[in-house]
Amino acid sequence: MFINGIAEGSALKLTVRINGENMEFDTKVIKAYQEPYQKDIYYIGCEPVLLNDKKVSFGRHIVRIFAQNAEDNREYKYKTCFNGFNKDRSQLLLFSGDDPSPINHRESYRVACNYKSVVQIGNNKMAVDGYVHDISFTGISMLFVTGAFKNLAVGEDVSASIFDNNERVFKVRGTVARFMEEFTDGKTLIGVQFTDPSTAIIGLVAALQRKETMFRKRMMEKNVDVDSRNKK
Repeated sequence: MFINGIAEGSALKLTVRINGENMEFDTKVIKAYQEPYQKDIYYIGCEPVLLNDKKVSFGRHIVRIFAQNAEDNREYKYKTCFNGFNKDRSQLLLFSGDDPSPINHRESYRVACNYKSVVQIGNNKMAVDGYVHDISFTGISMLFVTGAFKNLAVGEDVSASIFDNNERVFKVRGTVARFMEEFTDGKTLIGVQFTDPSTAIIGLVAALQRKETMFRKRMMEKNVDVDSRNKK
């Protein structure tokens, strides 16, 4: 659905990377403009974002949008959006050529694991060792010693090799979706969205999801809190 298909009144969460930090802002759609801004680029008008009672302009920064569509209550993500104001600055205008499908929560269901990984990012040919934090059909999060990467930008290209417990190698490619330099215990976390995931990586995720589902089912039958594992 193009961005102007989002119903008026829908809630939006905006993510903007500024000076190496992801910042989030909430707004909602005031008006969905049906005529394209230009070929294959559509736009909506939103409530201005306020910071210290001032309307925020994101300038040339790319805005990522998570939309909860009020019309069908389905969720959509727009990865590349540009912004501006209308003439009287009463609306924050968001422009995009993205045409995403509704989010499939089964596909984005992430499974924790600790497989080894070797990663290259952008034009940097240096390979960095790390570990997989979690993985789904749509992407992967990986942990590295803090300092291995600095000031990564959302959208940078990523290539990685993942080694399962049987030392099989899975090749993946994608783009940086999030970067947390101080995630936990001296570790940096990099979230990567896959581009054209291979059948091998899809098979790996499916197997991990089945294993996790079976584990949760057994624990529920025993009346055990399966999420308590992550609270220790």
